[in-house]
Amino acid sequence: MGYIGYGDVLYELGDEKAEELYTRAIEFADEDEMDVIYERFGLLYDNAEEKVREVMNKIADPKRIEKYKAYRKAIADVCLRVLEDISEEAINSAKMLGIARGKAVLLRDEDEADIFWEFVLYEYRKDGKNPIEIYGKAENDVEAEVLRGMLSSYTSLFRIISASKLKCEVELEDLLNGEKIRVVNINLSKTAKPGVLIFTRIIPLEFNVTQGGFLFDKRHERQIINKYGKLMKKLKYDESANRFIAFFKINRMYGLNVEYRDVVEGENEKERY
Repeated sequence: MGYIGYGDVLYELGDEKAEELYTRAIEFADEDEMDVIYERFGLLYDNAEEKVREVMNKIADPKRIEKYKAYRKAIADVCLRVLEDISEEAINSAKMLGIARGKAVLLRDEDEADIFWEFVLYEYRKDGKNPIEIYGKAENDVEAEVLRGMLSSYTSLFRIISASKLKCEVELEDLLNGEKIRVVNINLSKTAKPGVLIFTRIIPLEFNVTQGGFLFDKRHERQIINKYGKLMKKLKYDESANRFIAFFKINRMYGLNVEYRDVVEGENEKERY
């Protein structure tokens, strides 16, 4: 609505840039706000609904979304194949996270199990290599691209700045490295609230995608940063593993519930993210 308000000021001044502001508002508008969008475009065009649909289709970029879905499938396929070759890596990873009891792994729920396997795949190292480096193999060009990205991935704590539902894009501020990035994530772009904190893995591809994550209330930012600093001084592994372990523990203290959805589009297309 801020873009709408600024656009209204420009419109009253006769400034043609008002349309740019109204167009920008489309990216962030909820369904119940679209009537306002149509009303404003009605000031500029006789065919307001047609013009808004044209703008929405241009912003959405369906080819980019299809590429994103192909990346997601390739990441899942590579991970599943690597997991087939894992044995002692799992229990050793559980020991690193402090959730091993003998040969048992104590996890709270299915979502924490997903996070655990991400740790096994990326953070457990044998002779300096993680399981993806040791066992990861690509069966097509997309998987080859994804595999390179997975090996260049990193984790950090981010603050959500904004989200575009049409672009399926989220802008994040890296609180540990002091930079801003954009990621494509269909589910997160629809549910993200500005200010919420997220610890997640960034996989750099043609565009950034994320894998896994913990969500935190922005009210706990100071406590989380302080706790993270203290834990990093105590942990004894490499920096990347230490960071993951620290936030695994912090999530059990301050974490919000995270919902991972299976998205079905068409009869044969199913994707988890």
